[in-house]
Amino acid sequence: MITLVFAHMLRILFKGIYKKPRELHWVPGATLLVLTLTLCYTGTLLPANNILDQGSSTVSTRGFGVVYALHIACIPLLMSAFMGFHFMMVRRTGISEPL
Repeated sequence: MITLVFAHMLRILFKGIYKKPRELHWVPGATLLVLTLTLCYTGTLLPANNILDQGSSTVSTRGFGVVYALHIACIPLLMSAFMGFHFMMVRRTGISEPL
């Protein structure tokens, strides 16, 4: 997914699709890139919870609950909102050229 998001951003950059009237498409697009990277990062932290629980019973798992909530609920909701905004803007201005 990260590779596809970067490829999409590079295509937009090299083809100049970010120019008028689509200059505001970058705001939700760049935000979605950051959210995708954050989702990947929080996803890689989740298996650490199982490893720590097996090694020691005194490790606090409160931090992992926050990471789990971010990974499962908060980030996907934010991504859905920004994707909706991004798609609304693309629908309003149209795509620059056929795929």
